[in-house]
Amino acid sequence: MLQATEKRTFLEHAAAERSAVWPLASGVAFVSRNEHRRWGIALHVEVDALAPDQLRATLTRRFCEADRYDQYFLFLNLQRELVVWHAVPDQYADLPSLDRICQEQLSLAGLEHLPA
Repeated sequence: MLQATEKRTFLEHAAAERSAVWPLASGVAFVSRNEHRRWGIALHVEVDALAPDQLRATLTRRFCEADRYDQYFLFLNLQRELVVWHAVPDQYADLPSLDRICQEQLSLAGLEHLPA
């Protein structure tokens, strides 16, 4: 899996449906890969990087703003990381639309302050 150091490289790999990881901060990274028979972008937040009540706030945002976050799926993986997943659009995914997905994932997780 490619370790991207720049957003553009990561987004290009996601658009081409190629695996990549782009670390944003300690314990926080975007991952592009095939999940559940769909290609997608996942924001991974390690348990040690979660602030107190961050999981609760994320779940509250997801369900209180259900229309805004309709295509965003939340789960904890086997490593107990919070994962915010969104499918890459079926049509050709341009970089600005993928960037918007990443920005919304950060917003949903309460991490919009991170430089992405």
